[in-house]
Amino acid sequence: MTALQHPFVVVLPVFCIGLTTGYYFPSEFYLAPAIAVGAFAWWMSRKNKPLWAELSILLLCLLIGAQRMSASLLDTGEEQELSILEKKAAKISDTLAARFKDAGLQGDEMHLTAALVLGKRSELSSETKDKFRQVGASHLLALSGMHLGIIYGLLCIICVRWVRFSPFRWIALPLLVCGLWTYTLLAGMPASLIRAAAMLSMVCMGTLLFRSLPLLHTLSFSACIILFVNPLLLTDIGFQLSCMAVLFIALAYMPLHGCFRSWPFALRWPARMLLLSLSAQIGTLPLSTYYFHSLPLLGPFASLFLIPVTTALIYGGLCTLIFPLPVLASFTALCVRADLWILETWINLFPSSMWDTLHPSLPSVILIYVVLLAGFIRIYWQASEMNRQQVSL
Repeated sequence: MTALQHPFVVVLPVFCIGLTTGYYFPSEFYLAPAIAVGAFAWWMSRKNKPLWAELSILLLCLLIGAQRMSASLLDTGEEQELSILEKKAAKISDTLAARFKDAGLQGDEMHLTAALVLGKRSELSSETKDKFRQVGASHLLALSGMHLGIIYGLLCIICVRWVRFSPFRWIALPLLVCGLWTYTLLAGMPASLIRAAAMLSMVCMGTLLFRSLPLLHTLSFSACIILFVNPLLLTDIGFQLSCMAVLFIALAYMPLHGCFRSWPFALRWPARMLLLSLSAQIGTLPLSTYYFHSLPLLGPFASLFLIPVTTALIYGGLCTLIFPLPVLASFTALCVRADLWILETWINLFPSSMWDTLHPSLPSVILIYVVLLAGFIRIYWQASEMNRQQVSL
């Protein structure tokens, strides 16, 4: 991949095609062709033939993906080991959730806090879940990169910004990574949270080495590592939605968020939040309509009001978890009531904002993503051509 600036952007889709091949056609005979192709790629690189070497590497990635998926389907030992780890984490999570009750939280206040902080949605009432669904904010109940990013942002403000350029970063940042993965384990290790923890771990590594990693490259590399370790996550709905949301944030939000730099803060922050929500919804829209047959028409606008309150709720819940004091529990309960009031008000104002009669087919979903990605590629190509023309002039 010498000609590519970010090779994992190409490796990831090829690797996913290999995983899909192994999922539908599992076999024990992918390893031998992979070894042969790997040897051919090494020979072509020695012969100074980069094109053949790169094509061979892509074919090698495809065969490795097929082999890893086949091995995961044929061997269940790792799954049993993982389930034991998840059971231990669930027991610890139950113990931590009890601290909310000790601090004075009751009913929906305790259950919603436990759902947003620890991912424990089993005791959340169906009425509350339905309110989030009607508004188009069900993603707030599923622990994802947003939740881990909120925690990471708080930790960066507290400690990382003070040690970023000092030798102490070699102590603080590894501890931060351990904290992120510990939280991921206690939250039940959902696929979206694993993806977010892997990406933030790479961000910490870049901070250690004074490197700024592009979001698209970080997503591609972390997804490759995660899928290599656990190929079955490719079929996980949460992992798919999380990756597509980050992909379209990288494609749509990152190039455009600087356009609001000259705006006043009172307008700049809502505009960026709306652009972020729209980018994520564009990325997840085809998949969410395929799996859940619904389309929240005003979801990004509701997020403008729900995300700040939910952020305060998560911070309050974490503080209550560490220090189960009544004053912290009262603040968290206030945030919960604010969240529920926003949901009820939004439903009363816009009772028909959810379109729930969609049943797209899988080929149509794939076609939509192909068209969207082709559109972004064309836009970037035209922008690069304009830049070259300006430079030549």
